[in-house]
Amino acid sequence: SALLAGAGALSQRVTRPRVGWPARSCLPFPAVHMSADREPPAPLLQVRGLAVHYRAHRGALHDISLELGKGGALGICGESGSGKSTLLRALLGLVPISHGEIHWYGRSMATFGGKEWRALRRIVQPVFQDPFASLDPRMRVGEILAEPLRVHRPELGSAARERQIAALLVRVGLTATVLPHYPHELSGGQCQRVCIARAMLLEPAVLVCDEPVSALDVSIQAQILAVLQTLHRESGTALIFVSHNLALVRRLCSQAIVLRGGAVVEAGPTREVLDNPQHQYTRELIAAVPVVPRRKRQG
Repeated sequence: SALLAGAGALSQRVTRPRVGWPARSCLPFPAVHMSADREPPAPLLQVRGLAVHYRAHRGALHDISLELGKGGALGICGESGSGKSTLLRALLGLVPISHGEIHWYGRSMATFGGKEWRALRRIVQPVFQDPFASLDPRMRVGEILAEPLRVHRPELGSAARERQIAALLVRVGLTATVLPHYPHELSGGQCQRVCIARAMLLEPAVLVCDEPVSALDVSIQAQILAVLQTLHRESGTALIFVSHNLALVRRLCSQAIVLRGGAVVEAGPTREVLDNPQHQYTRELIAAVPVVPRRKRQG
């Protein structure tokens, strides 16, 4: 079908080819084409009027609209309980939506069948807050990293899988010495690097990060952020980054939305949102960011 025929072109546009990273097989999503008059390509993700309601609450999300372009970086900010994680779960199809539409590559999520869901699971990869809870404690790291390749790239032999895993470990700052270990034998930072490597092994079009450094020490946070920043820049993978820390959103994201009580109160380019906030709640979030006092120079 035309849907499958365009997928090969999409896979070539999402990431720049690199030695040791084989091209994706066909995915049941249309290619993002550039028209003859050089109009911008269609967004990877479009959300219109999204609402998620729970019985215990009046509404977890209200009338959310956003877009994410190819290779873009969107920050989702807000305090605890503002709806950030619920929004991510809705985008991944992990919670039912009450109203509105979510479109991936121009296709409504409501129309997805088995092939589309399988493709989405491959090209949209999550990295969660707690790395230990994200990894199966009964599996060694080598098995954890090999599993997505066995499921989504069954044509790869064991030698090819090992080469791809070894290359990704280097990119996230690890070595092959972690492969025989169980997650509980690693540090939190090492486990989160494993989670990032697992997500990037499938060369996703979008990496969805839900507070990926909030459970780590400050020094390790900076290292993990540097890994995410480098992977985003070098691979062309789009990024959705959820955080209550506005400094992290400023560092990683070109666009930002601010959630309060499940609704968007401010949205736009990150620098405009954070340097010239129009909503009182955004100003309060910025004022709440701790500032390290400068030490006075001696003498």
